[in-house]
Amino acid sequence: MSEHEGSGRAHLDSCPPYNLPASVDSNIPREWSVADPAAWSIARGILSELCHELRAAPISLRYHELTRPRSRDYIGLRITARARPPHGNDTIVIYRSESAQSARSGGRWSVAVNGLIPVSRVSITRPLPRTIAHLAHEALNAGLDT
Repeated sequence: MSEHEGSGRAHLDSCPPYNLPASVDSNIPREWSVADPAAWSIARGILSELCHELRAAPISLRYHELTRPRSRDYIGLRITARARPPHGNDTIVIYRSESAQSARSGGRWSVAVNGLIPVSRVSITRPLPRTIAHLAHEALNAGLDT
């Protein structure tokens, strides 16, 4: 196990190549390619791991790079994953990460589950897709999404 797997934290280049079924509605390619930005693997990984964690079917994935009009120093992304469990309503998880390119300290990341934000952190490293899915599952089990 690598240091990133053990800590539950990820750098953009430490994600395995995730693939999604053709049935998933996605605004990024469903299949991994060596030329893909690493953030796309993180996006696909969040949906894949969420479905594994919830034993759900993948429905959709949206990847958006966030910008600030007057700032070239800003880096941000928002990933929206929708999964359908065998019973109950769809689960929507939104992962958001933002930081300044020049920042020596951490940026901010958050996970929202069905509209509520049970986790928000300031950190240098970002969580692995598996960790994001686990946090979402814990929020659902605790009823923090209702």
